[in-house]
Parts: sequence; structure tokens; C-alpha cells
Amino acid sequence: MIFELVGSRVLAPYIGTSTIVWTSLIGMVLLSLSLGYYIGGKVADRNPRRIILSIILFLSAVSIAYTGLVKESILALLIVLINNVYVSSVVAAFLLFSPASIFLGMISPYAIRLSLKDIKHSGQTVGGLFAIGTIGSIVGTFFAGFFLIPFLGTNRILFFLALLMLGVSFLVLPKKVRKIEIFLVFIMIGAIFSFKLVQAQTGPGIILDVDSRYNRIWLSERFDSKYKLPIRVLQTDPRGFQGAVYLDNDRLVFDYLKFFSLAEHFNPNINEALLIGGGIYSFAENLSTRLSSVKLDVVEIDPKLFELAEKYFRFTPNNRIKVINEDGRVYINRSKKKYDSIYMDAFGSHFSIPFQLTTIETVERLYDMLNNNGVVAINLISAIDNKAGRFLQAEYKTYKAVFPFVYVFPLNSPDNGDVTQNIVMMAIKADSEPKMESDNKVFKSYLRKQWRKEIESEVAVLSDDHAPVDYYILK
Repeated sequence: MIFELVGSRVLAPYIGTSTIVWTSLIGMVLLSLSLGYYIGGKVADRNPRRIILSIILFLSAVSIAYTGLVKESILALLIVLINNVYVSSVVAAFLLFSPASIFLGMISPYAIRLSLKDIKHSGQTVGGLFAIGTIGSIVGTFFAGFFLIPFLGTNRILFFLALLMLGVSFLVLPKKVRKIEIFLVFIMIGAIFSFKLVQAQTGPGIILDVDSRYNRIWLSERFDSKYKLPIRVLQTDPRGFQGAVYLDNDRLVFDYLKFFSLAEHFNPNINEALLIGGGIYSFAENLSTRLSSVKLDVVEIDPKLFELAEKYFRFTPNNRIKVINEDGRVYINRSKKKYDSIYMDAFGSHFSIPFQLTTIETVERLYDMLNNNGVVAINLISAIDNKAGRFLQAEYKTYKAVFPFVYVFPLNSPDNGDVTQNIVMMAIKADSEPKMESDNKVFKSYLRKQWRKEIESEVAVLSDDHAPVDYYILK
């Protein structure tokens, strides 16, 4: 169970955490375990010896270590070669988790065969071993979720499991041949540390690689594609940036964050604001600097990002910015506070959009949380037309079911609905239709990007009961 839970963290930075990825991982592990059960039973009947069980345990350890050593190389190659999440998630799960799962599956039937002394007590023996295995799974699940993953990170956990399996194989091994295994253990440990040393020396410009409780996080420095200026970047997946700052100025890097200021056109009196998804806190700092009277609540589930924002991204906390480390939907459900503007930017990874923040139940709560003339600004990544625009179409229809006025602004290609791009959607709680003109040059340029064509609405409103966000994103 620890291996399987860690597997989700291994795949997430490269392929995401969608239901497709979880399905591939669980399905492949179950398939491999089944194959291991079958092979283990056949081998046990032919040659029931403790040394064979020790070898199986040793090969399990080697296979887990293999996953830890090659996971990044394999995943980086797969996202280049395969541009289909269904295929890439299945292939990744097969290459990284099948070998160890097969050997782990072989352990139970072999241990049962060695434990059977007489047929009269076979039921008790089998039941006892299954009970021990189930208790181990329960302990492993809670231990991984509550302690190992939050505090150790995926690499340490995988090598910890490998060494644990080595220790168990050593205990099972008959005393007269333990010297051989001790020699193999030292070879394996040396290989692990040698590989990690080489890997650390050949990293592609990464200045920080760290695991938080919720993400695998990379920091790097490069040049932005638009202005060719040096930037520092935070990534939680290799196909996009989840945060960036210029190294030589304080301007916002991402256009959609600049576009969020359009909320001030629709509601010039913003005093209380809420940001769902703090990231590197660049927008929080920008808003606090531009609007000297605003009080901003930032809901960010990952406390590690606050630490990194201060240390690497020039974020300076002040008493007008309150940080709340909590799941965005949980905060939305329980909050009694009223806001003038709400900014939804929890869609950090294109592959891992939190569906619970897209549903009509969430939208209704956002509406209730707003004062009169309040605005919700939502960052989306989608096309608008045809199948590639299903996510935008569903989200637009969901907001239209609650808010009287909803406007869509494609940022890169405002006249092309087939292009997948950053889209800012503005939902406004007002009694009369807001003005779509402004004397402010910046707001005027933003308003010109409004999508004025009809948006298809064949898809259903998103709800907690049915929100196929992952499916729409894959389109």
C-alpha cells in the first residue's frame, strides 16, 4: 500500500492526478499482483524452500529501488514520446510499478505454502497470514499518508521500502548463506547512492527540487519566451509553469494575472478580497501593492509554497495579507465572510484541476460570499469551441446558472475558439448590466478581448455528483 500510494506521487508531476492516472495505477498494480499470486503459487508448489522466499523478497527490494532510480528518466521520456494521457499513464504504471508488484504478489502464496504444516490447520494458517497482510496494509496506508509522504518525500520512501525489504529477506534467509546476501546488499546500496550522485550532478538547470506535502516542486531559472528576460520559475509539472517572477523587475510574468485587475473595472470599490490558490504569491503581492486599502485572504493548501515564495520569489508578507493553509473548497464551504472580489487560481496544473472547485455547489457559495457588485475572476485553460472547449463550455454554463452576468476573455487568440489558451472568466453579482467600456487604457485593452460569439451549451452543468473535468480536459 505504501508503494501504491507513493506511486501516485511519482506520476503526478509528469502525468497528473486525474482519475485516468489513478485508474491506470490501481489497475496495473492489481494486474501485476494477480500475476505475482499465480507465479508465486506455482513456484511454491515446485520448490518450497526459505531461500527461494528470501530471493523473492530480495528481488522485490531491487525492483522498488529500480523504480526510485529510473522513474524520472522514464517519465520525462514518455511525455515527449506519448501525447495521450490514457496511453502514457498505462505505460508509465507498467514500466515503473509492475516489476515490484509482481514480486510483492509472489510473497503471500509462497509464505502460505511454507507455513502449511498439516491440512487440519490450513484454514487457520491461511486466515492468519491474510489477517497479518491486511493489518500490514492498513498500517502502511495510514503510515504513508499521515507521516511518510508529508515528511520524507517520494525518493526517500522508495529507498526506505527497498532497504526494508532487504532487511526482511535477510531475516528469512538461512544463516549459512547470509554472507552472500550481505554482499549483495552493499552492492545495491552503493549503486543507489552512485546513481543519485550522478543524477544530482547532471540536473537540467534545476536550482531546487523538493517534495512538499502536496506537490513535487522544481525551481529553475531561464528566459521567458515573450520578452527574453531572465525569470525564476516554479513547476509542479514539466509541461507548464505554476509560478514565475522576473529576476530584474517586479512586473507580473503571466498575462492572466495582469488580467485579474479587470475586476477593479467591474467593482471599483474592492476592500475585501479572496484569492483561492496562492502559488508563489506574486498576485497577492501585486494586488496588495496596487490597492493600498485592500485586505486579502489567500487560501493555499500547500504551506511549503509560502516558504518558497518568501525565500525565492520576493514575496514580503504584510498585515493586510492573511494566509490560510486549507483546501479551497473546505474554506468556501465554511466561510461566513463577505468579499468584494474573489480570484480563482487553484488550477495550477493543466493535468490536475480540482473538480470540486468547478461545480455549481461551489459557484452558489461564491455568489453568497460576494457583496453587491462583487466579482469572481476565474483562470481557465481551455479552448472555447468544439470538443476541445468542453471544459470552458461546462464551466461557463455552470456560472451562468447562478450569476446574472458572465463574460469570457481569451487572452492569446481572442477571435479563435479552437485554440487552447488561458481564458479569464468574469462572473458579476449586480442588478444591472455592467459597462463594457472604460477610459482606463489598460482596462480598455482588456475589454476588447471579450468573446462576443455564442458559447455552445450542449454539456451539462457541473455538479458535485457529476463533474467529468478530467475527461473534458483530455479533449
